Amino acid sequence: MILVTVGTARQPFTRLLEAADALAASAEFSGESFLLQVGHAASSGFRARHCEQTDFFTRDQFSGCVADADVVVCHAGAGTLIEVIRAGKIPVAMARLQRYGEHVDDHQLELVAELAAVGRVIPVREVGDLAAAIREARRRNVDGSGPPHPPIVERVRRAIVDLVGPADGRAGQAG
Repeated sequence: MILVTVGTARQPFTRLLEAADALAASAEFSGESFLLQVGHAASSGFRARHCEQTDFFTRDQFSGCVADADVVVCHAGAGTLIEVIRAGKIPVAMARLQRYGEHVDDHQLELVAELAAVGRVIPVREVGDLAAAIREARRRNVDGSGPPHPPIVERVRRAIVDLVGPADGRAGQAG
């Protein structure tokens, strides 16, 4: 299942929703299940033609959908991104843009850029890039080539190996 979520911002994010709905109808994604959380776009008349849709999730519903999803496509809201990353997934993230009336400013662009630079999200700048980003997320979420560990994790791992030896019991051989 591909989960597409736009969060709870008052401004609709129909640009992302329409792109996802179109992908669901494409030959590449035929037979694929899409669930769209459309937020306030529902009140402005958005209705998916090829996807299941819901307006909002409870916190528990959202966590369950994230856990069940093969791929999560989302707006670049900090809360949403944190939840998806904590669930061990690399989200496809598209920033809401002020010029389209999707947000009050373009701060989401900065967040996407920073998280993409460290491998935590797959950015989508234009709707035409969405299919390739979903393919990349599916590959990275399935094969375990997720984001690299922060440098501190490697330093701690080395310190532990230096103190107690490697996990396989071969003392004195740092790994």
